[in-house]
Amino acid sequence: MQSGELLKKLLENRGVDEGQIDSFLLPDYEKTLHDPFLFKDMERACVRIFEAIDQNQKIVVYADYDADGIPGAVIFNDFFKRLGMRILIYTYPIVTMRVMVYIKAQ
Repeated sequence: MQSGELLKKLLENRGVDEGQIDSFLLPDYEKTLHDPFLFKDMERACVRIFEAIDQNQKIVVYADYDADGIPGAVIFNDFFKRLGMRILIYTYPIVTMRVMVYIKAQ
């Protein structure tokens, strides 16, 4: 089986038909996202991010190794890239665990 056929079969197993492959692999975030302000404290997070951008501060994204951690980090990377910024992404499980312990303690 060639890699194209394998990918097609994997996507088919996920319920992605041939007509949806491009939009599945290359999503248009502006068309497919729900309202992010439904998340708690989203406005506060946005204010902080814009402060960091205005002050030319470094932005770090901590992501774990699971099925939503890596794609989430990619989405953040794409977003900040569109703003012309480069971010640091850390995906070490031990770092992630330490950050979560710190956050829970707050």
